[in-house]
Amino acid sequence: MSGLVVAQIQINDSSDRTITGVLQFDRECGGVLGMPSGVAFPEAPTYPGEIFWRSDINVLYRRTDDNLSWEPINTTTIHVPGATYGSTLYYDGNDWVNLPPGPDGYFLQAKGPGEAPEWVDHDALRRLIHLADRGPYEGFATGAYKETLPLGNVFPTNIVWWTSNDKSQKIVEKVLTYNPNRTVSEVTWMAYATDGSTILATVTDAITYSGIVETTRTRSITKY
Repeated sequence: MSGLVVAQIQINDSSDRTITGVLQFDRECGGVLGMPSGVAFPEAPTYPGEIFWRSDINVLYRRTDDNLSWEPINTTTIHVPGATYGSTLYYDGNDWVNLPPGPDGYFLQAKGPGEAPEWVDHDALRRLIHLADRGPYEGFATGAYKETLPLGNVFPTNIVWWTSNDKSQKIVEKVLTYNPNRTVSEVTWMAYATDGSTILATVTDAITYSGIVETTRTRSITKY
């Protein structure tokens, strides 16, 4: 096998079967280098992926890919090239695959059996107008609270759905602007992130009339 340097395992003859020798695989073909056992980690490991047996606590360690630290190897450890903080791992039927972290505000969507998951844009934009007019429904917690301002005015300029009556976090907001004859000249819907203050998307309709009859409506959409 090309690149094979040493293929040797030495185990002492005691009852604990501690690894006392050297374990080396083909580094060129993706193998790892194993080091002897001991009670202290080597001071200057040469390669990421090196293996070391801590004989004092009976734990097998692997040198991290960045060659900066040691990590214990156990039955739950899975090493996938390119995986970083926030990565998602999924099984493609043959091996574990790294799905890099998605953009802020995106959701991981399952595609069903035989399909890989993917990051998808926040669906609040598709539901935004319905949310503002009808209130939160599927996917939202109970207890949402609606506030219409100005209070008691038949021509409201601001309608907000909050997560609760403490009014600390917005879900969706509707802002209306009126013509002198009290027809609506512009209406804006805003969807908020789970923090209740960051705007995820805005939809604005500019409306024109013939008298009091709406004739045209121009929509602008912004996703942040």
